Amino acid sequence: MSSLGTTVIYNGVEMVNVITREWNQEVTYDDSQTDRIADRYTLVFEGIIHTQNLSNLVYHDAGPSISPFVPAGMVDEGRSFQANPVDHYTSLKSRLMEPRGQLQVYFAGDLVLNIRSWTQSNQPEGKVLLGRVDVVNGPRPISADLVHITGNSTFRVRFTIETSVVECADISGSAKAFVLNNRWSIREVMDEDFFTTRTISGRMVLASNEIPPFAHKYLVVPGLEEGFKRKRVDFMVQENGLACDYTITDAQVKTAAPFPATRIQCRHAEQTADGITFHTAISCSLQGPPHVDRRWLISRAIQVVDSRTNMLSKIQNADFFVESGEIVDNIGERSSIEFNIRIRHVPGNAGLGEFLSGVRSETLGTPLELGPLTIDENPNSGIEYDPTVSWEPRLHGYLVDGGVRSIAVLNLLHTYLQSPCTPLKGINVREPPDPKGEDKKRGDSENKYEVEIKGQSTGELDTRTRDDYGTDHRRAIYTYSRYSTDYDTDSARVQMPIADVVGGGGPHGNNNSVVFALARPQGSRVLVIDVERIAPRTDDKKAEWPHVPKPEDLYKDGTLTGTLLRHRITPYPATLTASGDKRVFRLRAEYVYALNRPPNLDEKVAVGANPYTSIAGGATQFDPGAAYKLKLS
Repeated sequence: MSSLGTTVIYNGVEMVNVITREWNQEVTYDDSQTDRIADRYTLVFEGIIHTQNLSNLVYHDAGPSISPFVPAGMVDEGRSFQANPVDHYTSLKSRLMEPRGQLQVYFAGDLVLNIRSWTQSNQPEGKVLLGRVDVVNGPRPISADLVHITGNSTFRVRFTIETSVVECADISGSAKAFVLNNRWSIREVMDEDFFTTRTISGRMVLASNEIPPFAHKYLVVPGLEEGFKRKRVDFMVQENGLACDYTITDAQVKTAAPFPATRIQCRHAEQTADGITFHTAISCSLQGPPHVDRRWLISRAIQVVDSRTNMLSKIQNADFFVESGEIVDNIGERSSIEFNIRIRHVPGNAGLGEFLSGVRSETLGTPLELGPLTIDENPNSGIEYDPTVSWEPRLHGYLVDGGVRSIAVLNLLHTYLQSPCTPLKGINVREPPDPKGEDKKRGDSENKYEVEIKGQSTGELDTRTRDDYGTDHRRAIYTYSRYSTDYDTDSARVQMPIADVVGGGGPHGNNNSVVFALARPQGSRVLVIDVERIAPRTDDKKAEWPHVPKPEDLYKDGTLTGTLLRHRITPYPATLTASGDKRVFRLRAEYVYALNRPPNLDEKVAVGANPYTSIAGGATQFDPGAAYKLKLS
């Protein structure tokens, strides 16, 4: 290198006796024209290049080229070629026009400009001085014009190059500044119900994508304000790998979804139609993130319903019972469940007015209060629920089979710097596939949560200690069963009119009739059974009729004796279920028995047992004394 005049070296090509035709330096600002990002140099040099100063020349059939820009497999290292001026110029121009080379400018032997690309500037511990590194994927050659040729290997060239650098007064303070700028806007919209939605939109500009842009995502995602829910996080890396556009949307919510749910929608209704019968109806829908086991959501839904009804502690109460219940596990692309329940109960205070005021002040409209739900070792579990606090998602999301999603996948997918001389430019494909390779099979994920629910605070539902369903019912299900018993008492009394004496008056005063007992009181019992069952089509020649009692001429019930007067049985033709794979059989049977006497008003009597249960008839005896508590008048 000459110690006099100006010397420019770019990408290993040395230019001497240089005349600087243009040295332009201008400041570049962010899109809002607010913050300085970098200084852009546009440099035009004209000088002499001697090809004997070029190194690493390799040759192939098309002439000389510069390593390492010759595609693999195109070089025949065993051959040599006699280079002519065109070959020499093609070789040096190929090197001059390759972006992201090292640029050095010397004035009278002093180095005044030394700029590398990020790929050339890796220092120990990642310490890079920004004043020596191009921050827009450069340096970027613009043109290399041949001005004059002298002999076979000397060329005068006009060379234009552009580079952008950050020049700070305190160079050491910018040693690790991969992020050049981050500027954002904030928009808040209040709807007609006065709920606020906040949107933060901005652009973050990086100095290099050597560190994948998603590694800087944490800089643009703010904390979550109390009373707000994170609705959406949109993070987009532009094609140059340097500009990152993002939008964060937070919305105000009245009641935050309890962990592990991300959405909650419940409807709680207290109902009465006549002021006598009261119902509590609650329908609760929960949605969760990809990694959550839906059984966790079901546990939380039970807890939500219990917080409004205390059903787990009242389940055995005589004035409180579940009329219907439904748990829906929605299987599909999203994770969601539903829990619906209808409870019949007696209100704490008698009277419709007290009932309405009670639900208003004690139940409806009150904040949701839940205990913690402990799930595995999840950091969000076991924390007291706060209806004003929504839980924040992990920065890169979750895996559908459990665990936190890694940034590694994003690192593989991020855009990378390319050259027209490289063979492949695919997303996550930098080498050609092996034609002999086998298809890879998806293995089990190493980031799985073991599905286990510990220390539930949802309470325990009633555990059935006795199976009251009959074995016959389990073999062929009864879908309908009505068993009624009518005890009829005939007093054998008749009402007779009293004839009046002609002319008025008489011994009976104002009475116009008299009642006579023709015989002792008579008693009878009428049984009506209507049953239906479904049976699998295991044998087309065999019917699965429901079971009904066999008529008996006499039966004993304590001191009561029944004598069969008549019996009727009505079998209906078999039909098919909607699926067509099972048959439906139905029977109706009637029995009329004469009793030796009417039952006494305090005497327990049999009422029978439904055939689908294993409950003995004696366990369902009717006690009139327990029913006759009111007066007619």
